[in-house]
Amino acid sequence: MSNLVTVTIAAEILGTTKSSLMTSACVYKKKHGKYPIWYISNGKRGAYGSYVDVDIILARTKEEYDAYEIGTNDIWWKLSEILTPNKMAVELSKLSENYPLFESWRAFLSIHLFSSINKVKLSDKLTMRQEFVIVGRKIIERMSYESSI
Repeated sequence: MSNLVTVTIAAEILGTTKSSLMTSACVYKKKHGKYPIWYISNGKRGAYGSYVDVDIILARTKEEYDAYEIGTNDIWWKLSEILTPNKMAVELSKLSENYPLFESWRAFLSIHLFSSINKVKLSDKLTMRQEFVIVGRKIIERMSYESSI
């Protein structure tokens, strides 16, 4: 069930600005030919008559916070017991479907993994933090299997 509210109210609920929500929706439309599933527009210029399904955005944001918790409280520590940060970045870049660059993983591990999350997640694309949890689990499973042989 959707929780449609005006763009102005959505901005207040989500702790962002009306223009940020509208810009994100318009950029998405320009790229994909339609608005994102969380944005409903009457087709006129401006926010009047446009609505946001805040439940979708809150669910995506919760997924990002969950990835932060799992990544920093579990995955990082298990990986750091068996791999140096450099080797971790190598493995992550090899197995990642969305972020294949070693340099990106190295920067993520040294700068962004433990940085706080302070915005809502509007995109449906997996973030690097979410990918870290997915790929990190695969590495841990593989390393556990290899050490048991």
